[in-house]
Amino acid sequence: MDFEEFTNTLINHVGIQKKFIIHDVLKILEDNNNFDKTNVYKDIGEDAAALHFPGESKLVLIATDMISADFVAKAPFSAGYSAIVVCIDDIFACGGMPLTTAIDMQASTTERLQDVIKGAKRAAEQFGISITRGHTALKPGCDAVASTAIGWIDQEQYISAGGALPGDALVIIWDADGKRSRNGPYWDTITFKDSAEVLQRRAVMNELARDNLLHASKDISDAGIIGTALMMLNYSRAGCEIDADKLKIAFNVQDFDELAWFSTAYLTTGFLVAIPEINLDRAKNIALNAGLEMKMIGSIVPGSEILIVYENGSQILFDWQKTPVFPALD
Repeated sequence: MDFEEFTNTLINHVGIQKKFIIHDVLKILEDNNNFDKTNVYKDIGEDAAALHFPGESKLVLIATDMISADFVAKAPFSAGYSAIVVCIDDIFACGGMPLTTAIDMQASTTERLQDVIKGAKRAAEQFGISITRGHTALKPGCDAVASTAIGWIDQEQYISAGGALPGDALVIIWDADGKRSRNGPYWDTITFKDSAEVLQRRAVMNELARDNLLHASKDISDAGIIGTALMMLNYSRAGCEIDADKLKIAFNVQDFDELAWFSTAYLTTGFLVAIPEINLDRAKNIALNAGLEMKMIGSIVPGSEILIVYENGSQILFDWQKTPVFPALD
C-alpha cells in the first residue's frame, strides 16, 4: 500500500463514512434549543453530556451508546461487555468519574440474553462500577444492546470534545500493550488485564482534567483515530494537519498497511486530545507514569480540512464545511 492507497482507505472506511449519517439525524433537532435547557451545561457533540444545578460545583455526566445487532448475534458476551465499556470511556474522555450504568437489551433467545448480561457484569466488575437499571426483552430475530453511564466532574475541570484551538498540538494517548481482537478491528487492551491496571490507565484523564492541561478530548472508538479527529474538529470548528510519519512512530509500524489498520481501529484504551504545546511535557509525564504512550501526531490549524501530510505531499481526507458530521446546533 502506498500513500495514495492509504489515504483512499481512510476516506472510504465504513466506520468513518457512517458518521455522516449523524448530520441528517441531528438536523431534526435544530429547534431543540427552543426547549427548556436550564440545567444543560453541555449536550450534543460531547462524548458525555453534562447537567449543572444551582449551587452545585459538580456536573452530572450522561453517556449513551448502542452495540450493533450483528455483534450481539455473533458474540453476545463481548457485546454486553463492550456496551458497558464504551459508555464508561465516554465519561473518562471528558475527565469525569463514572458512577453507575444501565443496560437495555433484547435478543432472540434466553441464552443469548444471559450471555449479554454476563458480559456486562464482567465489565462492571472489572471497572468497579454498578449496573443499577435496565430493560430486558425476548424478541425472536431482534438482537440489540444499548447502555448508559452516569458520572460526575467538577465544572471547571470538564474537558469538551469541541475545545480544540489553532496552535494546539494534536496528540494520541493510548495503551500500546494490547492485541488484535478476534471480534473485529479492535485493539484490545483491557479483557486480559486486572481491574487495578485498567483503572490506572483511565485515571490519566482525571489527572489531566484536574490540572486543566487539555483543550479538547475524545475517546478513540469505532471510527478510529481519523474518524475521531473529524468529529473533534468539526465540533471545534477548526482543521488539523496529521503527519503520516508521526502516526507511524505513534503506532510503531513501518508500512501503510499496518498504519491503515491502526488509524481506523477501535483503540479500547485510547484518547485523541488537543493540548497547548506548553503543557505537552507535563501531560506526557502523567501518561507515562500510568503506562500509556503519548505521541504528538499533528497540529490544530484554522479552517475546516482534515489534512494528512507525507514527505513532500499531502491529501485532504475530509472537509467538514463540505461534508459535515454535526450541523450548527448552537
